[in-house]
Amino acid sequence: MNKRINKTLFLFSSILSIFIIILTTGLIYYYFSNQQLNDLKTQMTYLVPGVEDSGEKYLKSLDVPDRITLINKNGNVIFDNYSEQLDNHLNREEVKQAIENGEAESVRYSQTLGEKTVYYAKKLKSGDILRISTTRSTIFYLFTGFLQIYLIIIIGILIISYFIAKALTKSLVEPIDKINPEKPELNYSYPELNPLLNKIYDQNEEITQQLNKVKNQKADFETVTHNMSEGIITIKNSGKFKSINESARELLSISNLKPGDFYNDLEELDLVKLITSALNGNKEELTLTKNNRILNIIASPINVSEKQRGCVLIIIDITEKAQRERLRSEYVSNVSHELKTPLTSISGFAEIIKTGLVKEEDIPYFASKIYDETQLLITTVNDILTISHLDEKNYRFKKSEVSLIEITKKVFERLSGKINEKHLNFKLITIGNCVIYGNYQILEELIYNLVDNAIKYNKSNGKIRVVLNGKNPNSVVLKVIDSGIGISMEDQQRIFERFYRNDESRSLLIEGTGLGLSIVKHAATVHNAEVSVKSKKDHGSSFEIIFPKNTDEPE
Repeated sequence: MNKRINKTLFLFSSILSIFIIILTTGLIYYYFSNQQLNDLKTQMTYLVPGVEDSGEKYLKSLDVPDRITLINKNGNVIFDNYSEQLDNHLNREEVKQAIENGEAESVRYSQTLGEKTVYYAKKLKSGDILRISTTRSTIFYLFTGFLQIYLIIIIGILIISYFIAKALTKSLVEPIDKINPEKPELNYSYPELNPLLNKIYDQNEEITQQLNKVKNQKADFETVTHNMSEGIITIKNSGKFKSINESARELLSISNLKPGDFYNDLEELDLVKLITSALNGNKEELTLTKNNRILNIIASPINVSEKQRGCVLIIIDITEKAQRERLRSEYVSNVSHELKTPLTSISGFAEIIKTGLVKEEDIPYFASKIYDETQLLITTVNDILTISHLDEKNYRFKKSEVSLIEITKKVFERLSGKINEKHLNFKLITIGNCVIYGNYQILEELIYNLVDNAIKYNKSNGKIRVVLNGKNPNSVVLKVIDSGIGISMEDQQRIFERFYRNDESRSLLIEGTGLGLSIVKHAATVHNAEVSVKSKKDHGSSFEIIFPKNTDEPE
């Protein structure tokens, strides 16, 4: 910047110097030209009286450097102090005008001599014309005559201009160089810079506000995306990652990738193709299985001012949703199966009776079968309705203080026939206060299903122990322990699913709807209780439920 200003000032000074020299030369030439003409007129004033008195004799007596010519009214030269033989001057411009107007002046240029001749003519009383003339150099010859002096002057001016330009440049630029752009209001400089400083200050304020706004927006975006369960990835047009939130790293197992890496480094080719298509302006969707998770990935282009700036990936874990869909499908299939089986039996027995193929003494047998299947059907429907009610999150169950000891004794009375049928040793063990805040009917269903399962899957002459421990002031622990066939580790993960029955129960042809433990799980959830199971094949099972002792109805 310093050199540019310095050159500009130096060039300006040089041009200005040349212009002044040319202008001065012209003014000098104009001044001397006028002065020369005035001198001729002055000389004419002195010559006229002498010529009119003495004529040619007077002119011959003069010794002057200028040329003097006396011309009669016919244009013939009477006297000329430079030449004796001259042609007729009647057509000369100054002679012609002097005859007409009394006096005249003219200038003629000689290309050979490079000079101009100035003529001044005046008409005498006798009618003769007296003319005086002198020569002067042209402006070009005048300029060349002063050329050496001009060159000296120009060189001097250029040298002085250089140092002046350098000093001026320094005085102009130095305060600008010392400006602190971050705090322009603290800079001291000449007043002409104040508008610039004020402009810088205003722009700094505006930029600071915009940067703070962008930082806040970025922080908000990072906070939101960091805490989202969905994965979000943004990719530039160049193919480099711009941002990757933690959920995306976890879901795609890409902890080694970071912003600035290329998306081609991803292992899944289907995902790479998806991103490539999105960067080409297409909205794409992909379902990907990764680490036993089912991921739904949506890729969309990012357009700013109708120009694509990259793409964004949204990764959603739909594993739970897919599992719910699977369970719902299995549930519908199981419900259909569980209802169809007794209905088919009832329809078959009824059809045999209807056709009259049954002997009269066999009718009670078939009626008994129809009755048993009907009871199984009713039980299944009741269990389905119970689970449906327990599934209703907005449903408000009526709760009160309930004694789990009382409910367990009632369940024992209801199931005593089955217990005696299998010759089971049943024992209830109680410790402390076992009163909780809950729904009596639902708790009865919970304990009934646990004890009923302990009977069904037990061995003849086996044992059942129900332990109620209320010594903890904040909770009551219910344990139902049997000496039955046990549950494998694989089945323990699914026994609370609706209609699920393990292979052992099917092989032993144990009756049941497969909804008992599902009801237990839902009933425990309604009471904010925790359910766990410990079991080993052929070594029995132990179900434990921990109920909180709430004195008030939970919100």
